[in-house]
Amino acid sequence: MRNAVVVGNSLQILGPVMLAIRSFSHANIHVIGNDSTRSIRWSLLCDHWTGHSLSADEDLELLSILQSICARERPARIIAADCEAARALNRLRPFLPAPLAPMPSSDHLTMLEDKWQFHRLCQLKGLPTPQTLRFENKQALRYEVLTSILGTTFVIKPSNLAGSQGVRIIRNKAMFESEILKSEDYQFSPLLVQEYIPGEDIDISLLAVKGEVMSLATQQVAGSVVRFISQPQMEMMATTLCAALGYDGVMHIDARIDRSTGRIWLIESNPRFWASLTAALWCGLNFVQESLRHVRETEYGAGPLRLAQGRAHTRYPLLRQDSLRCLLSRGSRGRLLRWLVLDPWQISQLTLDLSGLLLRRARAVIPRLRWLSSPWREKFSRHKVSKCN
Repeated sequence: MRNAVVVGNSLQILGPVMLAIRSFSHANIHVIGNDSTRSIRWSLLCDHWTGHSLSADEDLELLSILQSICARERPARIIAADCEAARALNRLRPFLPAPLAPMPSSDHLTMLEDKWQFHRLCQLKGLPTPQTLRFENKQALRYEVLTSILGTTFVIKPSNLAGSQGVRIIRNKAMFESEILKSEDYQFSPLLVQEYIPGEDIDISLLAVKGEVMSLATQQVAGSVVRFISQPQMEMMATTLCAALGYDGVMHIDARIDRSTGRIWLIESNPRFWASLTAALWCGLNFVQESLRHVRETEYGAGPLRLAQGRAHTRYPLLRQDSLRCLLSRGSRGRLLRWLVLDPWQISQLTLDLSGLLLRRARAVIPRLRWLSSPWREKFSRHKVSKCN
């Protein structure tokens, strides 16, 4: 592969995808995204950047750009980093000038990206999911009715947004009124109100081709540490879901482990690459590379390629205690860290991380100041969560 064309509008996903490509290939990386991705052109990982809308009315221009890029150097591969890119490339699929990495159909994107449709799909396939109610807006919510059905603690979240935007855990009526009903900033629609599962988060990342899971990794996050584990129950549910849909592409599924019973409940799915992609890369599983070569067998025999153990840090390398030793390493981890440290774009992400950290510390000391209220809180909490999704 001499040319990798990465399409997407999410900076938090484009960066890890480029890093995953660079870890196994010297291919030229050309990124196509809207104006919000402009800063990525300063990344040492990005050889070329083209600003372009991924909306349907710009499809012909997008196809012309893809044809021009792929004609320069062959062979080329096209990769959809996020859901917006997958929708655009699905519309152009019959006319694309180069092979396309596996990605979900538009119908599967609609079904899996929307939290309500994902809940209904899990119910249909007999997969455990918390009791969930759907409402058009917050004016339709009644606290007494919700608690009678879901219990005193429940979760309110938008049905159609990612990165934990608008997610609120409601523990009493005062929180319900102040954070939802009376908050001028909380205007999401439609809304889901979901039973709260006390316990721990657990996620699974996977690559599937025609419904068959090729690669998978189950992870749990504690602070800045991502820990990969073996979890047969989670793998079984993900495999069942992919087989039922005949799913193509990568996907990241969020779930909760019930503290009292150990039962796993599926919460939502992201049918795209994810921001913590480099955690699996650090521990030896490159989902971008696997998506391009469709590995069916491992050295252990037939079956999916599993990442069953390992630990990775999501912090910027210079913030890690063992950074110096790893940076001087000649192995793959050393090369990965050197890319991160030398990349100007990654340094800009460090600046944003530190700004968010300072803001959160200030908010803890003086929580009632108006300038620390919802717009800033939402922005930086969303950035923090996206680093591990």
